[in-house]
Amino acid sequence: MKNKFFMLFVLQLKTAFGELPKIFLGTAVFSLLLFFFAAGATAAGSRNKEHQKMQVAVVLPSDNISEEVREENVYIRAAFDFLQGIETVSSVCSFAYEEYEQALDGLSSGFYTAVIVVPQRFISGILNGENIPARIIFEKGGVNTTSAIFRDMLRAGASDLSTAQAGIYAVENVCRQLPGAGSAVAEADAYLNGAYFAYALDRNVYFKVMPLSEADGLTTVQFYAATGIVLLFILGGVTCVELLRADPPVLAAALKRSGIVSGLNHIFKVAAVTAVFFCLFGVAFILAALAGIRYPQVRAVFEPGNILIGLAGLFVLLAAVLSMAGLVYKFAGKALSGLLLLFLLSVVMMFASGCFVPSSMLPPVVAQLGQYLPTAWFFKLCSQMMSGNVEMMSIAANGCYAVIFCAAAAAADYVRERG
Repeated sequence: MKNKFFMLFVLQLKTAFGELPKIFLGTAVFSLLLFFFAAGATAAGSRNKEHQKMQVAVVLPSDNISEEVREENVYIRAAFDFLQGIETVSSVCSFAYEEYEQALDGLSSGFYTAVIVVPQRFISGILNGENIPARIIFEKGGVNTTSAIFRDMLRAGASDLSTAQAGIYAVENVCRQLPGAGSAVAEADAYLNGAYFAYALDRNVYFKVMPLSEADGLTTVQFYAATGIVLLFILGGVTCVELLRADPPVLAAALKRSGIVSGLNHIFKVAAVTAVFFCLFGVAFILAALAGIRYPQVRAVFEPGNILIGLAGLFVLLAAVLSMAGLVYKFAGKALSGLLLLFLLSVVMMFASGCFVPSSMLPPVVAQLGQYLPTAWFFKLCSQMMSGNVEMMSIAANGCYAVIFCAAAAAADYVRERG
């Protein structure tokens, strides 16, 4: 009896290893496609980032008008130079000083996103509350993405400035009403100016700091590398659709007459294909671990930690992914339907699980639902393998998913036979 089951597993193992060249070639093709896609997306993102950086022309009053205007221009230039030195501003726009006519020509040609025309007595107007507005000129063709961003930046800056002015004027009025205030107005102005500037320039006050443990922290490269690996494993199931698809009715009947319970042959198929994939990716895992010893660049992306635990996690991860692929093929029936269904399900689930973009950027309902999808645990285990901090909880969760998928496939076989 034991030899019968063992022989069936050996036959499935031989069949799977017989498809090794096909699986290897398909995996290599998918790996190249993912690599070229990632490289192209990175290059396009860099070009778009550079292309979308806004060029803003600043038109100042002529220095020949008066000495007061000349002094104000010095402070205005210093203010724009200071803004240009802030990372959050310099990453999205840069300022250039132009004459009025040249600035309008650059705006009409599309070189400048906007033109800022600073009026006379601009700074003194802020100090005395007159608030002479600057004129912002946009292209006549309408609002585009960059001009909308620049408008939002201006509105935010104007809102901060008006809030600061209101606070300072209110405290000044209170100080002037108090008897014996003396130098209280100057002291209050100095204090409030420092406080408002510190609040406006300190970006950390706008964000909530959430410390990450070493086990959970991933670099951007590791995040998307883990996403690519999980997607590669899922797409790898495409190359073995003939191995994981449902048995023909004749073969299922023959196995039943031989005393092979429903679903057992499918479990042997998944185990055999998992062994083949483990041989491929296990070697790659060991080579990457050895390369990390020699090359720091590799270690920055892949820190294997305990290699034996990492290999165990890799085997369980492959078993869970291929079990899911086998279940999809089982319910789809036809090979083409199974391929399309597997691809669509994997993309949707990976998106909801926060594999393509972080979960914090997803709608709360989607992010909450994505935590319980199998791809979330696929990604978690893979990312832990990348960072070298594999947790037994992740291995156990992926093992449970593998068991659930195999049990569901076996139940489907049983229902089909009873029907």
